[in-house]
Amino acid sequence: MQGLKLVPASGGPALAAGLAVDRRYGDFMLPFDVQALPSEVRDVYAASALVRDWMHTADQVMRAEKISSPRNWSPEEKAAYDAGDTLTFSRLRGYSEAEIAEFERFLALCGEVDIEQGDEVFSQSLVAVMQAVFGTEQLRWIDANLQLATAVSASEQG
Repeated sequence: MQGLKLVPASGGPALAAGLAVDRRYGDFMLPFDVQALPSEVRDVYAASALVRDWMHTADQVMRAEKISSPRNWSPEEKAAYDAGDTLTFSRLRGYSEAEIAEFERFLALCGEVDIEQGDEVFSQSLVAVMQAVFGTEQLRWIDANLQLATAVSASEQG
């Protein structure tokens, strides 16, 4: 497990098992393609303008997300995240005001889509589908290693 620890590179970004984590998830995602989605999702996409808007917003937000591990967050970033202060956290992480606004819009649309579809976890479920369809093997490897590094960190702390 020592090879999976996140350590700062000299003068550069943190590394997770040799991979720079200053990249964005979009760097490792396939292009958005409605035809690649399961037929049930395509049907909902075709039937609802709100779902279409939400899916395109979700795609943009997912692609813009910076790959990171809580192990490498500053104390200020950790405090903002733990407090649920997404605005401060996002600013501390270096997101632009436009990216922050798009994320806020995404969150608002999640609630609207869940209400429209009559399912309080509909948007969460669609995010999982989109991640599965548009994520690459490399992205799944990155996520697995970051999750493992985070778990190792938590076990070391407690």
